[in-house]
Amino acid sequence: MAETTSRRYGWSGFTNTAEWAQSLRDTPSLLVNRAGYVKDGDSQSLEKAAAGSEMKKVLNWFHVAMLGTGMIVGAGVFVSTGVAAQEAAGPAIVISFIIAGISALLSALCYSEFATQYPLAGGAYNYISLTMGELAAWLVVTTLVLEYVLANAAVARSFSAYFATLIGQPSSFFTFAYKAYTVDFMAAGLMILCCIILMFSTAGGSWFNIVITGSQLVVILIILIAGFVKSDTANLRPFLPYGVSGIFNGAAFVFFSFIGFDCVSTLAEEVKNPAVDTPVGIVGYHLCGAHIHTHVAVLGES
Repeated sequence: MAETTSRRYGWSGFTNTAEWAQSLRDTPSLLVNRAGYVKDGDSQSLEKAAAGSEMKKVLNWFHVAMLGTGMIVGAGVFVSTGVAAQEAAGPAIVISFIIAGISALLSALCYSEFATQYPLAGGAYNYISLTMGELAAWLVVTTLVLEYVLANAAVARSFSAYFATLIGQPSSFFTFAYKAYTVDFMAAGLMILCCIILMFSTAGGSWFNIVITGSQLVVILIILIAGFVKSDTANLRPFLPYGVSGIFNGAAFVFFSFIGFDCVSTLAEEVKNPAVDTPVGIVGYHLCGAHIHTHVAVLGES
């Protein structure tokens, strides 16, 4: 049996300062060597196996679909629909949502194929490193992280404003001014709470999402039924106040509502049957989200 050695690493990940300094000197050459390094699927799997840590497979297609639905049924319903209709497309925002939904679905199908072939955590980073190299993967993933930060901030701020209105207070009730900034402590606290829930358990976080998303869907369904009873199709005229270009401008704006399929694909390693559960869950939540967004857009304009 081969002899194994153990090393005591400090807080920085190195055994001593000299090792850290040597690593710092080697960084430029390592960057050049790895920037264009393209992994293959077998080496990716071997690296994962060598790490010695496996995630628990506790999710199925329903968990995947509900997670995706929870991510996209929020910004599109409560934030972007009204703004896009008023400033970009008018009543034709309905068509904008259909175009955006189809575009997002095509992207999601690509993610589904990758997630099925390489059921590993990491999502977009793994897929791009397998095709274009690690530097390109790092650049894309840092952009995605920025995208999620901005998207989550927008939804959390909107939730805070809506909740303040619900309890009879001004929309800025949970905010305070700090120098040239406006700080929303409720939105920040909400994001911290969600992170804590996910840290404890993937399955627990998934069921929490199912309860919250399910409640949200019930409320939306009630609003749709009550709204369509009182709707007036005369409000849909003129249907194209901004012309055909307004439809595509609106689609570009509301595409923001469909982001999330890249994040859902990172669940592939925690799904019981990635070959079935991942693509079914991703396509399922896209169809569900597209229907909800389209119906809410019709109701909002009528």
